Parts: sequence; structure tokens; C-alpha cells
Amino acid sequence: MGFSADRLRGIGVPGWASLYVAGLSLVSVGLACLALGLIRPWGEVFPRWIPVLGGRNVPTMAAVIPAGLAAVLLTVICAGGAAGWSHEFGVAGSPSGGAAALMTTVYAPMLACGPLLGIVTAAYYLRRRNHSPHFSSRGR
Repeated sequence: MGFSADRLRGIGVPGWASLYVAGLSLVSVGLACLALGLIRPWGEVFPRWIPVLGGRNVPTMAAVIPAGLAAVLLTVICAGGAAGWSHEFGVAGSPSGGAAALMTTVYAPMLACGPLLGIVTAAYYLRRRNHSPHFSSRGR
């Protein structure tokens, strides 16, 4: 959005930009779906249709460790990106004016992703550590 072809060539993504963005989008959506396991029942007990694991309890730390690492990584990456954001717009071929403002507005919510994943991960851990691995009858 708003980057010139010369600028994209300068960062090494001219012909592959569309594939890169599509691939990144697929990975992001896939990981976001996995994060739903922290709040959905299938995050506590594997669905029955999964071979070998179906119906077994999900080990708490098998969900908490990767989610916690992802929360830290997302926070560091997004904070680092935000810190260098204004520099990116100063490079020739980068978006300017309304395109730069729109891009900043669209990306700003990413700053909350890491901390929010951390909060959900902590809630999952607290819920699972003191209770039976089976579901409670509350709201399910």
C-alpha cells in the first residue's frame, strides 16, 4: 500500500510481494485460530476426531509455553516495528501523506496483540492449574 516498485525491490520483495503477503496472512490466521484454543473447550481436551490424541486432556504447559513465547515475540517485534516506523516513511519510495497515515492507523492495533495474547495465556494457565482438567459445568 503506497510503496513504489523501486522501494519494494530495495527491500528484496519485488515479484514475490503478493505471495509473501498471502503466505504471511495464512500463517497469521492459522496462529490466531490456535490462540482460540486458549479460550475454547478444544484447548483443554483434544477433539475426538484427532487420531491418537482425541478425547485426551491437552497438557497445560503444551499450550502455555508456546503461547507465552509467542506473546513475548509478538510484543518485541511489534514494539520494534513501531519504534522504526517513522524511519520507514522517510525512505524514498515509501508511502507519504494520507497513505502513510492510513498505514499507521491500520497497523497500530498490532501493538496490542502480544500483550493481549499474554493476558489470555495467563488466564488459561490460572484456570487450568487449580482445576480438574475436565470441563466445569459453568457455561459449557
